[in-house]
Amino acid sequence: SFQVLPNRSQFFQYESVAFSLNCDQQEDAAVWTIKRNTSKQISSLCPSYTTDRSKSTCFLSELYEMDSGVYWCESEAGKISNTISITVTDGELILEIPALPVMEGDEVVLRCRTREKLSGNNSSTFYKDKLFIGSSVRGSITLQRVSKYDEGNYRCYMSGVGESPDSFLTVRDWSLAFQQRVVVLEFIFAVKIQIFFNNILNLEINIFIE
Repeated sequence: SFQVLPNRSQFFQYESVAFSLNCDQQEDAAVWTIKRNTSKQISSLCPSYTTDRSKSTCFLSELYEMDSGVYWCESEAGKISNTISITVTDGELILEIPALPVMEGDEVVLRCRTREKLSGNNSSTFYKDKLFIGSSVRGSITLQRVSKYDEGNYRCYMSGVGESPDSFLTVRDWSLAFQQRVVVLEFIFAVKIQIFFNNILNLEINIFIE
């Protein structure tokens, strides 16, 4: 599984944040690595990269615009996980929005955040696919019980500050995700059964030889 901490798509350039991507090693014991496509590199290993028997981790303590791009986990056999997009901007405004897919029925908070703390209340407006969806003097809105209809590109705007970059919110169908999980578990179970019977067969052969 692919994990992102903190789970958001947008960051300020030079922002001091413990940003990490984790790729848990799968049941098949294959080694998974974290790769990325940026404006300067294609299918390159994530920098500051570590791996052990349980997971692979990419840790970035300071972010730059050149870190913007698409990230994913990839196995030695070429299998890949879902991808996530990370945007690092030198602007004054970002939209805090989940980088990882959300499930249908989830509650999603969108927050318009400035680089420097502002005095007083500054109303923020929010847009999906360039269409106005709401405003808030608190700087955030909540999408209740999201569905595939809520999937799309989001941005926010704050008067006197500017607008954030776009980020795509992915909404997964709960039933489809459940079915995919069942298929994976069935495959893992079948592999373990095969290993069990192979061990029994090898044991019987050894006993026969002795």
